[in-house]
Amino acid sequence: MNLSELSDLLERSTDVLRVETLGSYSSDSDRDWLDAYLRGEPKPDVEAKRPWLDRLARAVDRGHPWRRLRVVPQPVTDYFRYQCEWSYVDNAAAGEDIRVMDAANWPEGARSGMWVGDIYVADDTVVAMHYDHDGRFVSAEETGDAERARIAGGVWTFGQSFTEWWAARPDLHRNVAV
Repeated sequence: MNLSELSDLLERSTDVLRVETLGSYSSDSDRDWLDAYLRGEPKPDVEAKRPWLDRLARAVDRGHPWRRLRVVPQPVTDYFRYQCEWSYVDNAAAGEDIRVMDAANWPEGARSGMWVGDIYVADDTVVAMHYDHDGRFVSAEETGDAERARIAGGVWTFGQSFTEWWAARPDLHRNVAV
């Protein structure tokens, strides 16, 4: 499955759960923003992401939740900080329900989910995401693995609200006006 096919699947879905486990991802679509972040520049105008944010908001307004569980990498990477500050804040404001779980402190009841990996669960369809060693997307594969979906959903419930977690972690925020 390529990214276009994955996007079509997600657009048709009434319930989406994304599990992200890598320390960093590499994509051409956010390369310029990531580079600007790393240089310490101010955050670009959120209007550049308006189509994506509107897509999230429309889905949530229709009663079709978009959820995300982000495993906090150890050590915390610059890419992860960028995601939090320049992506997740806006996604959460648009209605995505984002939760985080520290890779170093998995709760006992969530340990079975450590092997789930990077996936999307779109309704009852489980899509395993495959990346190269640099975090660049290689492929997506529909697995039909209902157990993986069940565990991912259960682990998501153990995550902490991103908005609350981010507010409590000023040590990860950049020291520039954004």
